[in-house]
Amino acid sequence: MTILRPWNYYQLLRIFSCYSSIPMFMSKFAVIRLGGRQFKVSEGFTFELEKQSSLTNEVLLVSDGDDVKIGTPVLKNYEVTLSLIEEKRDKKIRVVRFKSKSRYRKVKGHRQPVSVVKVEKIEKKGTKK
Repeated sequence: MTILRPWNYYQLLRIFSCYSSIPMFMSKFAVIRLGGRQFKVSEGFTFELEKQSSLTNEVLLVSDGDDVKIGTPVLKNYEVTLSLIEEKRDKKIRVVRFKSKSRYRKVKGHRQPVSVVKVEKIEKKGTKK
């Protein structure tokens, strides 16, 4: 039996597989709150979340290499610009009700509406590039 140490890089990748499309030790990233959930994002990152009517977000943390800014609870002088790429419906899930010995079966399908969002830029408010 193999024992994985906490410092094993591949174990860390497996643990943080939800961030697999973001390099583990990237130079610039932010943690934002959007739609009641938190996301770790970098510039150019595309992700899906439940359908949103507006893309207003709160920046909780910003890291630019060695410089890390942590909000209490939010950073008011940083902003993450998001753009809505697409609104679609997720994969169908089947909801089944079943009672044994009575021939009772009900099958329903459900497709959750989702928004596909792209991160345009992470910047400090008041600075223009």
